[in-house]
Amino acid sequence: MQPGINNLSAQQVREYRLELRHCDCAILEWGPEEGVPILALHGWLDNAATFENLAPRLNGYRIIAPDLPGHGRSAHLSVDAEYHFLDTLLVIHELLGRMSSEQVILLGHSMGAALGALYCACFPGAISHFVSIEALGPLTTPPEQTVARLSRAIKSRFEKSGHKRAYGKVDDALKVRAQVNDLEPELLRPIVERSLEKQPDGYHWSSDSRLRRGSLSRMTRPQLDNVLAAIKAPMLLITGEQGMLSDSNEIARRLALVGRHQHSQLRGGHHVHLEQPARVAALIKEFCGTQGSA
Repeated sequence: MQPGINNLSAQQVREYRLELRHCDCAILEWGPEEGVPILALHGWLDNAATFENLAPRLNGYRIIAPDLPGHGRSAHLSVDAEYHFLDTLLVIHELLGRMSSEQVILLGHSMGAALGALYCACFPGAISHFVSIEALGPLTTPPEQTVARLSRAIKSRFEKSGHKRAYGKVDDALKVRAQVNDLEPELLRPIVERSLEKQPDGYHWSSDSRLRRGSLSRMTRPQLDNVLAAIKAPMLLITGEQGMLSDSNEIARRLALVGRHQHSQLRGGHHVHLEQPARVAALIKEFCGTQGSA
């Protein structure tokens, strides 16, 4: 029988695939099967390996990290499909339905955290704790920019995709990615190695190039406020001092909409969980108030 979320033996790290309705999904899993489950959602153009250094430090928990559609080793959507941000909520809902647990912690970084906020708002009784790293809800667009954004996004669907660059060595791709993220290369190695595929002319990024297309729509600020106000699970926001959430007044305004919340800012940038995995793990364990045993 193909391994799945509920029938894996306890090992240090497990990798398997789940055939979901919307995607053939690759998954990494750490921790004991009897541990309190944490569904961990990665950021845009990252993959499940973003949690490789954090997960072992969450000792006693069961961390389940999917490669979201088009990312890492998960399948790409069919050629007639589009990557709509909100559609990923369907993937999350199906994954949680497979976990058969009454107590699930939702952990997300960046895009994964934005999706987590939306899911917590839609299903307030499904998540016991929500940990959001470097995001406080999805990106928004002012109403007056709606038409311009939609026009650009439509045009992007009809532009020819450029040829994917080939790298002679994994380290060549790692160097490029490290420069983009302004991080030490070794911190990004797990993500990069999982994001590459070997082809006759060298290594190529495995992520679907369609993920780079502009979004057809974004929420407005009042819509975001409605989402944040609907989150009932206690929320821990972790930000980096040099991260993407730099407006302290806006952070305070948004957090005030969430019922129960904590905010911890750490030294680091947008990938603060890579830079300080031990500190982030300690914050998560303290916040969730359990050692991970069921």
